Amino acid sequence: MKTLSWEAFISLDKKENPKVAMTIGVFDGVHAGHAALIEKIVSRRDCEPWVITFRENPKKVLRPGEYPGDLLPLEEKLEKLKALGIQRSIIIDFSREFGKMGGADFISRVYGSCALRFLVLGQDFHFGRGADTGAEKVRLFLEPLGVCVEVIPPVKHGDGKVSSTRIRGFIRQGDFAEAAAMLGHSYRLTLKGWHKEGQGASSVQPRLLPRDGTYAALLEGSAGEKETWLRVEGGRVFWHYNGDVKAITFV
Repeated sequence: MKTLSWEAFISLDKKENPKVAMTIGVFDGVHAGHAALIEKIVSRRDCEPWVITFRENPKKVLRPGEYPGDLLPLEEKLEKLKALGIQRSIIIDFSREFGKMGGADFISRVYGSCALRFLVLGQDFHFGRGADTGAEKVRLFLEPLGVCVEVIPPVKHGDGKVSSTRIRGFIRQGDFAEAAAMLGHSYRLTLKGWHKEGQGASSVQPRLLPRDGTYAALLEGSAGEKETWLRVEGGRVFWHYNGDVKAITFV
């Protein structure tokens, strides 16, 4: 899968690129709802499947004090997008200045930068300054230009819809089974340099952690896999393991 910055993307010559099927979103966690969007564009055999996403969640940039933490780091998000069949990801380095762009201007730039033929959006999708543009407004703008726009309803789970907010709620509560059912995979923290032999204590920010407490987990590291209990306290994780820990999966 190729990756492009937003700046490189908007400088493309659309005449030199293949026909594109696209979806747009933060894809936080790459959960079952995201997978439904991606499946739609990957199934279009006459187009290359592309996504536009963000290096950082815009909520983290706009309201850093209220942001609870990432469900996936960028590298793992891109790996999951590739595994689902995406061939190109355009990555926006969101900023407050970028957030001043209106939705119509954003979509106009997207249309002007690639041979867009098919766009899939979630029913609840809004973007642009003040969330001024929704999926139906995008349809009205693009369909007269020959772009097929499909708006799909939310994927349901239990008594509600699959969403990153709902998944975060289950993780915070320590209900990892419900979170995994919506994510499509267990909630896993990959530690990069945050490890210690024996008694481990790591800050895993900016990743989301459950509330303070004791949780069952699978540790992966230099001494193999170990099912154990770990403690979350004050934004830090504590464990016992005879070796370096590289990943934690909550079970």
